[in-house]
Amino acid sequence: MQKCKQWDEKECLQMLDTYYKATFTRNPNTALLNFYSNVALGNWSVFAGIEPFGKTYPSVPVFIPWPEKHALKKITAWYHKHLPNKVCTAQKVLDLMKKYGIETVEEIYARYTDQEFRKSLDFVQRKLFMALLQQFQVAVGEKMLGITYQTLDYPILRLIDRNLYSLETGLAHHIGQEDRELYF
Repeated sequence: MQKCKQWDEKECLQMLDTYYKATFTRNPNTALLNFYSNVALGNWSVFAGIEPFGKTYPSVPVFIPWPEKHALKKITAWYHKHLPNKVCTAQKVLDLMKKYGIETVEEIYARYTDQEFRKSLDFVQRKLFMALLQQFQVAVGEKMLGITYQTLDYPILRLIDRNLYSLETGLAHHIGQEDRELYF
């Protein structure tokens, strides 16, 4: 940076790119390790702004119809028994399902695709409904679209078969299997 006294934005970006390439060449993929000791001491903010997946992070929302309503009730009961003063997300989900007259988790996506239902909601009700829907979403990469119903009408896709979702691994066990005809 000592080469010139002033520079425009394009030159600045080039200089920063050169600087960071040189930095990572000297210390490849170990910079994050220095943060762990601070995090272990409770200073979680050191991770702020770090991109854990690089530039190819999962970005396509997929609706996963799990857990079922009975499981949500069990989770709520456990929270009330063991953590009585804590907010229980499962209880909020059940309350929103009741508010919208939804009996099953599968029905949440059905209501999402029902344009008349969505049009009947005011702004706040739509936001609450979308918050409910988001409780059952995971993001997947472009390569994993084979396990979803393809539709141009709705940006939130739906998993083809709920059994593709694992309680232990989520959808991670499908990574690397995208090119196989597992889903047909």
